[in-house]
Amino acid sequence: MSKQINLFPYDKNYLLREAQELSRDELLKMLLEDLKQAYQIHFNPLGLGDETSLRVQSYTYMKGHDELNGVYSFLAGAYRLKHGSSQLEIIFDGRTPQQKYRDDWQQQYDLWLEDLLQDARILKTFLKITVFRPDSSYRYTLSNQLLKLIGEKLGVEKKRKIKGQPAFMIA
Repeated sequence: MSKQINLFPYDKNYLLREAQELSRDELLKMLLEDLKQAYQIHFNPLGLGDETSLRVQSYTYMKGHDELNGVYSFLAGAYRLKHGSSQLEIIFDGRTPQQKYRDDWQQQYDLWLEDLLQDARILKTFLKITVFRPDSSYRYTLSNQLLKLIGEKLGVEKKRKIKGQPAFMIA
């Protein structure tokens, strides 16, 4: 694996990507907790302890979960697309640019999750690829379906990578 050459170490996009990577595990754990809560609100408002509810509540985050990492990377890329510019901001509150970008990213991530988990299709697909983990071929299809649904909701479309063209575009 080749190391990425960082020609401008204080370019906002490098700092933002670094902040997003440092937040990955924490935010993915938060996603699963929000997912469990959304399941209870949408599909088990009475809080009954049936087999499915117990299975959802007992599910724990597994580091390296490919489908969730794919979703996180998609959301991170969408954020950089919508909120990224190469200009550093002057920050007067004592935080470093990395801290500011990490805080801004986490705030937007929270807002997006809250909105995404209101959509029953997205919620069900998240549950299918995490808690109910089907075989790998179907999981791959579900993962792509989830990215498409999220992209539609956020107004971001993932395109097939063609040399010289961006992988994302704002719809």
